[in-house]
Amino acid sequence: MAFSPNIFKTSRIKFVELYQDSINYISSVYGNVGQHFSMASPMGQLLQVTLHYGRMILYYIEDSITELNILTATRPNSIKGLAALTGHNPSRSMAARGTLTLNYNGQKLDVYSSVITIPNYTSLTNQLNGLTYTIILPGEEVRLNLTSVENKLNVNVVQGVIEFQQATGSGEALQSFNFSTKKGASIDNYYVKVYVNGKLWKNEESILDLGFNEEACIVRTGQTGGLDIFFGNGFNGAVPELGSTILIEYLITDGDAGNIDSMESTTPNQWKFTSSGYALNNEPVDLNKIINVSIKNTILFGTLDEPLYLTRLLAPHMSRSFVLANTENYIYFLRRLNIFSIIDAIPGFATFEDQYAL
Repeated sequence: MAFSPNIFKTSRIKFVELYQDSINYISSVYGNVGQHFSMASPMGQLLQVTLHYGRMILYYIEDSITELNILTATRPNSIKGLAALTGHNPSRSMAARGTLTLNYNGQKLDVYSSVITIPNYTSLTNQLNGLTYTIILPGEEVRLNLTSVENKLNVNVVQGVIEFQQATGSGEALQSFNFSTKKGASIDNYYVKVYVNGKLWKNEESILDLGFNEEACIVRTGQTGGLDIFFGNGFNGAVPELGSTILIEYLITDGDAGNIDSMESTTPNQWKFTSSGYALNNEPVDLNKIINVSIKNTILFGTLDEPLYLTRLLAPHMSRSFVLANTENYIYFLRRLNIFSIIDAIPGFATFEDQYAL
């Protein structure tokens, strides 16, 4: 039998028909040489392998088409990647924030002096929700005088734990680093600080916002989790030199689980310090023995990571000007907070004097 490449017919183009025609042709070739064909035969196995490869190719083509459209994509990495192409930076969790009052309870301590220091980043646990909160101070420490029970301090707290990671500069332009976290851990959307050789660098939204050799960087939400840090090229932003120490400080938070409503805030003895204070001679002091903690300003505004449906909604409306110029800009900005259920922006009406005021 002469070899004929016309195995398939245009009238039989269904998948099942193409597959059956291939088997029939191979069976006839085997029969012509006096052999029996089965799917265990070498050509039968090759046919099945080719079939599966074809299915995989079609699957990946269909999958890529699906994942390249932000409205049909299903993988979080695909949605966040497409959103990043528009300039949208998906919001991370926001830690619950509030103010605590630290009151001296009159308990006497055998310490060097009647003044104790409370360091920045002192942590304490809420006994009702079991979460850790961190005291954020404007300086390195605050001091509490133990001479009177009337003495007290008001301190700001955020829900979460401060963590650090480190990298080394390469001296090249447009350096980038990814700082990943444990699976499921969420980094606060606002509390991120980048230090280069011990000096704090500013966080900017775009490389166009970086001035000539300015000590600033860009902080973005990582597509696979964690944070992406980008540095400039010298003309837009300074370049970390070779061997420089790049330290990132961030807050790991539980989002909306850290919110404490007004009813919980009145519960007594709900706070326990998990780190120590110090006397003036650096002797550790158990703060739980001498301080009563109460809530002055309710701890609120904690939110979870930006949900994927909201990323799909926000990304097409991203404004690269980063200016609140119209109603769409305001709606985009407020939706990113992930706090309000209904958002609408109505343009105001300027008076005649406002329109023509110099």
